[in-house]
Amino acid sequence: MYRVFVLQEMKRMMEYRGDFFIGIAGVLLNQIFNVLFIWIIFRQIPSLNGWTLNQIAFIYGFSLIPKGLDHLFFDNLWPVGYWIVQKGDFDKYLTRPLNPLFHVMIERFMVDAFGEIVVGILLLCSTISTALIVWTPLKIVLFIGVIPFATIFIRLLK
Repeated sequence: MYRVFVLQEMKRMMEYRGDFFIGIAGVLLNQIFNVLFIWIIFRQIPSLNGWTLNQIAFIYGFSLIPKGLDHLFFDNLWPVGYWIVQKGDFDKYLTRPLNPLFHVMIERFMVDAFGEIVVGILLLCSTISTALIVWTPLKIVLFIGVIPFATIFIRLLK
C-alpha cells in the first residue's frame, strides 16, 4: 500500500516538473551549503576543542539520517491537529479500510528527505575511517540500533 501512495504522490509532484526539479535543486544546495559551512569553519580553525573536520562531518552525517527518516515518514503528522481535524477532513481517514495513522503517515511523500538521507550516508561513508572510532561488532549493532531511537527522539522534540 505504501508503494501505491508513493507512486501517486510522485505523479502529483511531477505534474509541475519545473517546480519539482527546482525543489530537488534547493534541497541539494541546502545540504551542499551546510557541508560547505562546516568546511569553511574548519579551514579557519583546524580543531575546535579537539574535534576535527572529519569527526564533525561524521556526527553531522549521522544526524542527517534520523532527521531524514523523520522527515520521510512522520512529517505529515503535523497537519492532523492543525488543519485536518479543525477543517473536518479527518473523516476521510476513518471511513477508509486502512489504519488512520498509517494513512496519514503515507499520504504525503517528502522527496527532500532522500537528500538528507543520501548526504548523511555519503558523509558517513567518507569519514568513517577517519573518525577515530575503533569499530567492534557491538559498536556496529549499537550504531545501527540508535538510528530508529534518534528518529523517535527528533519527532518528540518537534
